[in-house]
Amino acid sequence: MLALSVSMHESIQSNLIKNLSSKRRPRILYHYTSGSGLIGILKAKSIWATSIRFLNDSTEYSLALKLAQEVIQNRMAEARNKFDRGLYSVLNERLAGEEVHGEVYVSSFTENGDQLSQWRAYSPSTGGFAIGFRSKSLIDLTGVNPDRFLARCTYDASSQEALIRSLVQTIAKFAEESNAHNQMNHDRVFRESFKLLGRLLPLIAPALKDSSFAEEQEWRLVRLPSSFEDVDLQFREGKSMLIPYHLHRFPGSGECVPLDELVVGPTPHPELARNSAQALLMTYGLPSAIVRSSSIPYRTW
Repeated sequence: MLALSVSMHESIQSNLIKNLSSKRRPRILYHYTSGSGLIGILKAKSIWATSIRFLNDSTEYSLALKLAQEVIQNRMAEARNKFDRGLYSVLNERLAGEEVHGEVYVSSFTENGDQLSQWRAYSPSTGGFAIGFRSKSLIDLTGVNPDRFLARCTYDASSQEALIRSLVQTIAKFAEESNAHNQMNHDRVFRESFKLLGRLLPLIAPALKDSSFAEEQEWRLVRLPSSFEDVDLQFREGKSMLIPYHLHRFPGSGECVPLDELVVGPTPHPELARNSAQALLMTYGLPSAIVRSSSIPYRTW
């Protein structure tokens, strides 16, 4: 019975990833970073994938938890039988105890390669870059690795709630089917249902962002820990704690990073900065990449 439950979990997880994966992506997605960040990406031919629980926005993960609790509490109040009340009670209690331990790692991108708020937030005041990657190069399109996907962030509250309602309905369907086929007793059904919630909620969480961030037009490359295979978890120093991350190596990129465009951020020496950036890209085998300067009249010097 345990093997069957695991198989069902994996199948449901795979379907959710397919649904979350955006079929219509911009040709280019940008990643804002510093000069050292750019050089690091070119050298390692990879980009940081950070645990969602350690991102800058403190509501990244808690927003998904909060919405899930609200939906589950509403369902618990409307439950018409003992089984449903028991299911939603267990889900609610364990969510309240923050027992959802599912982990995902994300890399952040945006549709806009020259935006003032992004320069201010994610790059140095005099020398940042927006790296333009081919979006199709960020994930494995062969389907060999279904545990990674590219998702567009959702900022609208009603759309976010709809995603969570659909998730909870998936959990409820799993519980009903498990109970109907007498695969396990009620307590076991409730435990397995919560395990499934803990597996699925972290997949949706990266796509939910507060509406105040809407102008960022963010996209998330989401990966499960299992997709990093034998690559060890790494850590870097944050402002108040150590930040866990993995290196996302660009699939099928060969000898070069799949970089099509590089935007040089606001700087007191735009022409020199552009020339040195072009020389850097040539050094790493990217002579055809477009290098342009930011058009934003933003000065901090």
